[in-house]
Amino acid sequence: MKTADNGFYRVKTRDKYDERMVSLGEEVFNLQMKLGSFVYELLGEFDKKECEISCPISFLDGMEYSILHAERIFIDPEEGIVKIAIHHMNRNPSWGELDISTQYFLSNELLARYASGNIMQSLEQREQCH
Repeated sequence: MKTADNGFYRVKTRDKYDERMVSLGEEVFNLQMKLGSFVYELLGEFDKKECEISCPISFLDGMEYSILHAERIFIDPEEGIVKIAIHHMNRNPSWGELDISTQYFLSNELLARYASGNIMQSLEQREQCH
């Protein structure tokens, strides 16, 4: 969009949409940090700080998205960061390499595994009492 300025035209470099987009980017970043912290803490509740999963995830590798099969989410003991084991991939991508929709999906998957483990423990304890 151009605006008149003393007979010349200059291009507006920032407007309300630019500012809103920057604000949205900050909110997305903050949400990713919260999801990462949540997953790190939740993994601490699992044996060996890892959880077997079996689900498709989207992954941006270079310039293209692929649908890959995630097998395990874990805290790397050497680096102390969350990583994902992916079927037929020669490396384990870190949590930060995943897009927000994949992070959110895996957070919910991990929470469901945690909750189901708690339910199973409760049922086992109840059966032992009877």
